[in-house]
Amino acid sequence: STCLTRFSTPSTVSSGEVGSKYQQVEVPVVNWEQALQDDYLLTGNTGDLDRGEVTDQTEIEIADAGHPMAGGLSAGVHTVTPSAQTFTWGYPESGSGEPEVVALLNDGSGNVGIYGYDDGALLWDGTTEAPARRVHIFLQNDGFANLTEDGLTLFDAAILWALGLDEWPPVEPEIADISVAGGNVTITWDGNASLQSGNAVDGPYETIAGAVSPYTEAIEAGATFYRLVLP
Repeated sequence: STCLTRFSTPSTVSSGEVGSKYQQVEVPVVNWEQALQDDYLLTGNTGDLDRGEVTDQTEIEIADAGHPMAGGLSAGVHTVTPSAQTFTWGYPESGSGEPEVVALLNDGSGNVGIYGYDDGALLWDGTTEAPARRVHIFLQNDGFANLTEDGLTLFDAAILWALGLDEWPPVEPEIADISVAGGNVTITWDGNASLQSGNAVDGPYETIAGAVSPYTEAIEAGATFYRLVLP
């Protein structure tokens, strides 16, 4: 199982009270508090040069449409809120880290609205490794309640990437083919899943260690049932 930590502090507690307490937690973090970005080593802490927020925004510009956090949206400008909102931003590229920049604010500033660090990537300081995936998204306070369909798509994609579910749209695991030849059975499936087998339709089932599609094994006496489960 995978856990996710998400903090949006201003509505409930000040960013100063959170600080760097969760900087080294070994679970993914999705952040939309601009003042915590430096505490998580996502950006520097040079005032308006490294992080901040901008009022009266409705649009985001996708800079890397091929990244999973783009959610399949095309490169260019997308309306993500139906009315003017405050967007948060960071500028992770000014350090020596390894950020993955996905979207910019559409205000001509070049400031980054969606970015992330992969598990093990160097954070902004260039020496600290991310203990799990880290994401910053442009929301602020109650911004989530004002997202358009494209905005929700970007939010979902950020959560999925943080959790390590990079495929977009997610592929549901499905057995594509079962064939029998030469005393062997071969099972082919689509999607990211583990193959399990059991001696009865209601189990118990055990995961077949190292099984990848297509998977072949010798046919044995009696019935064998197979199923796919999410990892």
